Amino acid sequence: MYIEAIIIGFILGIIRNGRLNNFSEMRFRGGIPIIVAFIAFVMPYILGIMGISYELITIFPYAAALIALFVAILNFDKSGMKLIIVGGLINVVIMGLNHFQMPVDLTKMSISGLDALVLSVKEGTVINYVDVVGAHFLSPFLGKVLVLPSAYPFNKLLSLGDILMSLGIVFLVQGEMMMFSSRKRGSMITFQYNSRKH
Repeated sequence: MYIEAIIIGFILGIIRNGRLNNFSEMRFRGGIPIIVAFIAFVMPYILGIMGISYELITIFPYAAALIALFVAILNFDKSGMKLIIVGGLINVVIMGLNHFQMPVDLTKMSISGLDALVLSVKEGTVINYVDVVGAHFLSPFLGKVLVLPSAYPFNKLLSLGDILMSLGIVFLVQGEMMMFSSRKRGSMITFQYNSRKH
């Protein structure tokens, strides 16, 4: 869903006469925490390759989500970031209530043709997902319970938090494209006005 949100944001920005190269001037706080979040996210895979078992291995994806939420808060002033923060907060709360795992509706997953993933969740080989049945009572509302059709080429599992974050990404991308474009136009107008005074 996030990839589609970025693409949609780009399209809206172009339609509104935004500029892609404006991202070279984008100021985004939290570069080092983002790197730490990425390391935490891939740590379960690294431990698996090394053959190391860890009882609370689900803490790593959860920690990555918390760090990403922290970075979003650092950039609170940017367009769409409030939606991203609210969506991210919903996801980390429901994961925190389910032993750091995201609850998913296995029945809907199976109907959508994701039988292999359903089996992996039941066998426990997918560490960051848990069956919504038997999970916290808020899970059917805040977990990944919206499953898109099997023909959809991208991520088919969505939660309320995912939807809000995706909308925020759309606003963020097209907003940044427009913001820098507006600044450049504003600077040009100011320069022309001053030149006429002299």
